[in-house]
Amino acid sequence: MKAFLRLYGRFRTDTMIQLLYVASLLALLDSAFGSTLGYSGIKLDTSTMSCKDIYVLQKKMYRSAISGERKSSAIGPQINISEYDVETPLPCVEINQCKDSIDHDYGYTQGTYNFKTGNNRGHVFFDTFASGQGEGPSLSIVEACWRRDFGIVFNLRLSNQSIFISDPSYSDCNSAIYNLNIAEIFVAPYHEDEIINGPKCYNEIDINPSNAIYQSGIYNNNGTLSHSLYDCNTSSIIHNAVSRPTLRIWGGSVQIPWKVLNNPSGCPTLTMKDKEDYQNIYRINFYRISETDLLTKQEDPYTCTDDVCNYYAWSPTLKYPPSFHVPSKFGYLILK
Repeated sequence: MKAFLRLYGRFRTDTMIQLLYVASLLALLDSAFGSTLGYSGIKLDTSTMSCKDIYVLQKKMYRSAISGERKSSAIGPQINISEYDVETPLPCVEINQCKDSIDHDYGYTQGTYNFKTGNNRGHVFFDTFASGQGEGPSLSIVEACWRRDFGIVFNLRLSNQSIFISDPSYSDCNSAIYNLNIAEIFVAPYHEDEIINGPKCYNEIDINPSNAIYQSGIYNNNGTLSHSLYDCNTSSIIHNAVSRPTLRIWGGSVQIPWKVLNNPSGCPTLTMKDKEDYQNIYRINFYRISETDLLTKQEDPYTCTDDVCNYYAWSPTLKYPPSFHVPSKFGYLILK
């Protein structure tokens, strides 16, 4: 009898160990597939998600990656865990539908402007260097809303502009305006399988104080960039800019239609079923290049470098020299 009990006990222990092993293996596979699919075993309802949900989801995803579940799996691309800060999630902003009338005055009619409007719904402001190395002297504000019948409207308000340099060769649509003072919007449709690594396909829309615009789709294949310019006559992007050099401020409005927001030009991996309609979440980052007085003292006064210009980001890319094409740092924009 004692021999039987010893044998039964050992059998039960071995069986429990095997069951625990199988359960752990299934959990690992679920996490691996979940990370690859972007949900970690959670069914996402993007139609009701808020920024709070986005923050919780980010922490879960990053903690899952750091625990080694994604790193130890042969499924899906490897990621650099050290790049992610679990306690500081990527920024998120919720925006409302636009009112009947959209203010394109930028607060310049009276010659004054209060830039400290706060980071409320539909507003973001930033003065952090893109490298993450502190704050700069220039504050940038983006006010956003969306129009069901068109797309997303971005009003840009930019303060403390030291100088306004205008190169005649940067006056045409899709000229290299990104070499001087500009505001930039990088935006992409949200996909669940790109939560950690960020979108491979996104739009780059740049505008300068002279109202010149650069509009391109970007395919970012692990740092190798392919640019696909939009036709300026058919993209339907609406833009306007006003500058007040004596006040050291300028502003602009950029309205991007759904067909561009959902359809980054030149993207080989588009999966949007209804490319002309809105979706509830987008990945986005806002950037600014602002000249300093040092630019006029260098041999080429029409090309910014990190020595003579400041590079800002809403969600810092933490790259030095500054680099804006870091989609893993794109924040979130939610339509409410």
